[in-house]
Amino acid sequence: MAFSKAFWDSSDIEPYSLNSRVPGGFAWITRKRNCSIGLFEPLEESSSIRHTSFPEESSVSNSAISILSYATVDLRAEYPFTKAWRAQARIANLFDRDYETLAFFNQPGRSLFLTLRYQP
Repeated sequence: MAFSKAFWDSSDIEPYSLNSRVPGGFAWITRKRNCSIGLFEPLEESSSIRHTSFPEESSVSNSAISILSYATVDLRAEYPFTKAWRAQARIANLFDRDYETLAFFNQPGRSLFLTLRYQP
């Protein structure tokens, strides 16, 4: 399991500039493990939680617009068929949270990704 956190003071940023929309900090918790489920052995799975916090007010285009802090949960699994071939599945934003990374820049809801990967 891994944890990381980054924080910076955004109070010195000039109001109404593009940089005034910078988040106040990030935190991640990631857990990764190898396991076996029936025929799928070895199966690598991981999960992560990401939290992003914004200052109380983020300014955009000469008006104060509030950007809310948010947290998302992602799940990932990978199964190696051979040394070169892998199948991967990932669910991003598992709980289908509505959030913005910048004002008026909405992010997609729950997303499913299936990947077949070849790496010789």
